[in-house]
Amino acid sequence: MRKIRTDLFILLITSLCFFVLWFFHGCSTKNLLRNEKVGSIFVQSDTSGADVLLDNTVTGKHTPDTLFNVKTGSHQVKVQMSGYLSSPGSIIVEVKEDSIVSASFTLLSLNYGSLQVNSNADGADIVVDNVPTGQKTPYLFSHDISTGAHIISIFKNGYSNDSPAKQLVNISTIDTTSLVFNLSPATVGQSVDNITPDFNLQDDYGEYLRFYAYRGYVCIINFWALSCYYCMVELPYLQQLYSEYSSDSLKLFGINYEDSLDVIQQKRTELGLGFTLLRGAGTTAKSDFGIIGTPVTIIIDRSGKIYYYKLGFTDQADKIQQEMTIFRQKLNELFGR
Repeated sequence: MRKIRTDLFILLITSLCFFVLWFFHGCSTKNLLRNEKVGSIFVQSDTSGADVLLDNTVTGKHTPDTLFNVKTGSHQVKVQMSGYLSSPGSIIVEVKEDSIVSASFTLLSLNYGSLQVNSNADGADIVVDNVPTGQKTPYLFSHDISTGAHIISIFKNGYSNDSPAKQLVNISTIDTTSLVFNLSPATVGQSVDNITPDFNLQDDYGEYLRFYAYRGYVCIINFWALSCYYCMVELPYLQQLYSEYSSDSLKLFGINYEDSLDVIQQKRTELGLGFTLLRGAGTTAKSDFGIIGTPVTIIIDRSGKIYYYKLGFTDQADKIQQEMTIFRQKLNELFGR
């Protein structure tokens, strides 16, 4: 009986020894794995939620997040997000043992780009697609201009615009478009070679329009009212000019200086007017331009200066044709026809 107990004891001890040997051998293998040199990578982007790729493999992580247990050495980190372009496209990081290295990305929306606008006279208002932006030169629109074609111009009180007064640009996601404009000191007035006064008036659709935002265009300004007989005679002929030169981007602004919005809208319909009609009643527009008699028709060149000033019109057929011939001559000179 004692011998059997001894044999069992020996068997138990032997089994225990084998278990211990197996355990420590297994642990040593695990320790070898655990002792492999590893570090971490913290990945972030200015727009969160981008997929994180390590060595071109999707990790399942999204910015901002940390990649743990990355083998030491060089690794390539990328991020990707639908609708965005990563800048830079990838980053090579050097992972060190028991340390964290960072990789930071900027995600550029594929719908927006950057624009730098400068001028020889600082403080000029920047205009994009005939709408003042509220920014002044020099200014960088940092990735907040929609991609595609835009018309850019500037204006500054007391200055005319040298050629080119407006520039067509194509904004892309990657590159920053840079523009430089030149301005020249000029006098505001009502005579030829003066720059016209500015105005900010409401059109018959309810939108406000600032005249200086149209620098770079050949423009016509006409002052009219329902009570002005010759104004009403002239309006259909102005529509003819507008139709003839609209392909050259002629801008025509008819400022009604005394009537209600309803009257303006009614005349647009009755006369088939396609150009911009503005309501000047209750504003200083008429006095700013020094208007005493009407109608007054002013042709403005691309620099913003008055090129031709005409007071009055006629209802005699032969004289109307003479007036129209002069208008066309002036416009042809400005458009290079």
